[in-house]
Amino acid sequence: SDLVYGDDTGEMVTDQEYLRTGASGGGPTCFECETLETLLQYAESMIRAIYADMLQDRSILSVLSTKYHAPVATVLEKLAAGELAEEVLSRKTLTEAGGIMTATNERTISFNSPIMEEAVEGAEPRVCTVSVMGFPASRSGPYYEPFVARAAALGADLSAAPNSLWFTPSGVSKASPIEWLKQHAEVYGFDICNAVAFGDCPHSNDGPLTRLSTHAPNGADRSCDPALCPFVSVAHADNVARLPAHVKPLHVGGLEHGT
Repeated sequence: SDLVYGDDTGEMVTDQEYLRTGASGGGPTCFECETLETLLQYAESMIRAIYADMLQDRSILSVLSTKYHAPVATVLEKLAAGELAEEVLSRKTLTEAGGIMTATNERTISFNSPIMEEAVEGAEPRVCTVSVMGFPASRSGPYYEPFVARAAALGADLSAAPNSLWFTPSGVSKASPIEWLKQHAEVYGFDICNAVAFGDCPHSNDGPLTRLSTHAPNGADRSCDPALCPFVSVAHADNVARLPAHVKPLHVGGLEHGT
């Protein structure tokens, strides 16, 4: 992940120290350049494997979010007609906006950076995550699990979200920038106790955000008191009663249960 803030002049500035040492254990929060090519190859392999299986078993497509149904079906029709996977699912198609997802103009494989034009260009591209779209969580295991150990050897974690797969630098999660803000609260004027919630999918990739500890002004740890902790998953109705009285549960994930 990356962390950008407004300095005293109002200009947006990247926290370079966070980039270098913000991961747990003091490692970098963005991928090294040489790692990206290998991760891209892994992503291409996983995509071609799931499309080959969807060609034989359309039930995989049926459990994806509905936005995938028409564009993925178009690709499957081309494959069924005998077009080569290497051409239909070329790197250009997979990485360009709208290559497959024509209606939403999304990329199937994205190198994600706060400043997207810097993600794959320049001498030191800053890539926080690599996302791979089109993998339903209920069926994605056979496609990504064989690559977990191989990714780990490169310093990358590979995990599943409801409709996608994600490579993240080892030791980095969605909670990493929040932990950094807590550690440097005097610099950023950050008070985690003012927060209500972060993330829209607490039962998967947003999970670390629900485990952040909070501290009262006197330094006492409040994390063990569910009545005070602002990080309560409402993915399950039983948890709603634990929310502070002034907080209204809000589902923000559309097709996904949210916080």
